[in-house]
Amino acid sequence: MVFGSWSNGIHIVPVNNTTGIPTGAACTQLAYHPSGTGLEGAYIFPHGSYYYRFASIDNCCAGVSSTYRIIMGRSTSITGPYTDHGGMALNSGGGAILLSAHGNINGPGGETVLSDTDGYILVYHYHDGKNNGYPALGLNVLGWTSDDRPYIQ
Repeated sequence: MVFGSWSNGIHIVPVNNTTGIPTGAACTQLAYHPSGTGLEGAYIFPHGSYYYRFASIDNCCAGVSSTYRIIMGRSTSITGPYTDHGGMALNSGGGAILLSAHGNINGPGGETVLSDTDGYILVYHYHDGKNNGYPALGLNVLGWTSDDRPYIQ
């Protein structure tokens, strides 16, 4: 089970597949944002030989002033360590920016990835700068680089 909070980071703990109860093993921290602006969104997506850890960082829900953005890291093990393109661990403040504010898209975050007939779709919320910062749903097709890193198409 992957879980976490804004101020304490994201953790993973093994659970019994039948009962859903933790097995008693220790929690492992997967991501932490030490800047004081927080990190949330416990989402892991397997693709190819890697597990991808997506997270939302900075400040959400302030309309067009939101600084929320989506970062990611990857690991060959579901329990990490997850690292960004430069090798910095997500539990040490690392994270490659996958999506941030652009155009009328302000504060994208709260992400998940779905498999669709078009490929893999990044689903997230944002504040629409063309509509007074009203909350909106974003959908973008993910592409993959030759070294198996996701990007927004």
